[in-house]
Amino acid sequence: MERLEGKGRAVAARMVGVNPTTLRRGAEREWIGVTVLNGTVIMLERAFSPHDYFEEVIEIAGQGYTMTIGNDGHARAKIDSSVYQASPDIRERLQNDLNSRFLGVQLLTYRSYELSRSRMTRLPPAGRKDYFMEIEPAHFAVSVATVDFQVIKGGNVIADSKRDRIEEKKHAAELVAS
Repeated sequence: MERLEGKGRAVAARMVGVNPTTLRRGAEREWIGVTVLNGTVIMLERAFSPHDYFEEVIEIAGQGYTMTIGNDGHARAKIDSSVYQASPDIRERLQNDLNSRFLGVQLLTYRSYELSRSRMTRLPPAGRKDYFMEIEPAHFAVSVATVDFQVIKGGNVIADSKRDRIEEKKHAAELVAS
């Protein structure tokens, strides 16, 4: 890819195929979502447990990327930025490939595992790190404790839901036990 240093915003934007107004001032060399510097690496990192699932470090080399499954509970994929740009689904493909490897080991060991979603970091050649934050859907579970009520009329208990529930449990337990 060509370096865009020293070029105007409009020229830089046309070279990467975006509207010049979407570029931030002073950001001719980079655009959010598009990496335009040579030598930039995209790092996708996933955490997994148990840490010793593969028992040793595994290196996987593909076209434009390398993936390392460590014995420290992390799997890291380093992808050349041009490959990442040209193949927007590479993140999902690497996730599926990694999950398939875990499933293969699970067939042999009968051990369950947990594998997190990937975290993305961009590593430009200048040495800094650009971290990306992603929002994931949230799942909420609401549970309500058992509500008990009593109906009292003239000082006498007419209905008691707790007493009725306990009696039902006792009766069901006796039926099953006999």
